[in-house]
Amino acid sequence: MSYEVADGVRDGARRAWDVTESAAANAKSTVESAAQTAAHGARSGFMEGLEKVTKIAAVVRAFGLDDALFRVGLQRRRSFFSDLGVFGAGFAAGAAVAVLSTPLSGRALRRKLGGFFKELVSKGQEAADTEVKETVAHAKDTVVSKVHGITDSVNGGAKRADHDTRQPGHGN
Repeated sequence: MSYEVADGVRDGARRAWDVTESAAANAKSTVESAAQTAAHGARSGFMEGLEKVTKIAAVVRAFGLDDALFRVGLQRRRSFFSDLGVFGAGFAAGAAVAVLSTPLSGRALRRKLGGFFKELVSKGQEAADTEVKETVAHAKDTVVSKVHGITDSVNGGAKRADHDTRQPGHGN
């Protein structure tokens, strides 16, 4: 009977060993699967984050000074003459405050205002002359550049036409 008990214990130990090996293999497979899933999730999460950062960078790159000014209720002035008008209005308002706050006689006040307005007109004319000269120079440069481009195109076409007519079998 002791052999039968020993055989039963040995068989039970073998079955326990087999179950343990099977459980270990299942655990190993589960751990590997979990690791692959975690790695895939991490890669996927990283790629999604990278895509979002790229989109944000594109928005930031496209965000210019005009956009920033618009967000705070301002806009960039485009014309020199509008700047000159704003400057003139500010200058006149400042002069009016200065004149009203300075005690002068009528004659001295008239002289001071006359000099102020002469200076204002002179500075305005100088600024306008400079702007007109720069605009004319830029327009002249643009026209000269376009004329040279057209001349080069015409000369190139004439050379190709002359070359093509001199080719054998072209009727000459």
